[in-house]
Amino acid sequence: NIGIAVLTYFGAISLLRVWMEWKYSRETKEYILSIIGFFAFVFMVSMLLYFDPLSTY
Repeated sequence: NIGIAVLTYFGAISLLRVWMEWKYSRETKEYILSIIGFFAFVFMVSMLLYFDPLSTY
């Protein structure tokens, strides 16, 4: 389904951003905010799929 594909794409892009910030600018510690944002995104998507599974499939 297109909804799952879009959510997977945004999750992958967010994870790539966290990895790049951790690898290339580790001393600025901005990757910590990106990690928190990624976990918030994962939590939001899991709540969406748990409470409203029929509209996403």
